[in-house]
Amino acid sequence: MSSRFNTRPSAKYKQAVSVLKELLTKEGEEKVTDAFAEATSEAREIDFAKHFRVKMKPTNDPFLPHVCIRHLLGKRCMKDKCKLSQIMPGSDHCSEWEKDGKTHIIVSQPYGLSYKSLKRTVDFCEEHGLEASINAEAAWNFPGKTLCIGYIKAGSKVSRLYQ
Repeated sequence: MSSRFNTRPSAKYKQAVSVLKELLTKEGEEKVTDAFAEATSEAREIDFAKHFRVKMKPTNDPFLPHVCIRHLLGKRCMKDKCKLSQIMPGSDHCSEWEKDGKTHIIVSQPYGLSYKSLKRTVDFCEEHGLEASINAEAAWNFPGKTLCIGYIKAGSKVSRLYQ
């Protein structure tokens, strides 16, 4: 078996590809993507945290965490009146990541971005003094189906998403 994506595939790699091809034939591409996501999701999130040397901000509600760009800008958020977490363009599966008790990165993991959403993302960043990097490889919320948008304070020394 030759490989288009791995110049030196191991026996285990070849076996995995064979099993995935069988799954593709029997259950379809969606199930292969599901299997890939299941196998890689946790490792990607751990890799993200290690790469940026951050940890996810604790939240009282893991299903609907309050994520606010004001934290990223070093400002206080008035949670009961805050709308900033709801206006990030393309926001989905958002999380806030801290280092030394301060927010360094806000992540959104949407399933896609339209031209309009991309334009709104740039405008949003310029309006709020932020920069955004978009990377599919960094996404851990349903890898293979989502993108990872990392928002950082403009000019900060936080490294970009795997660039």
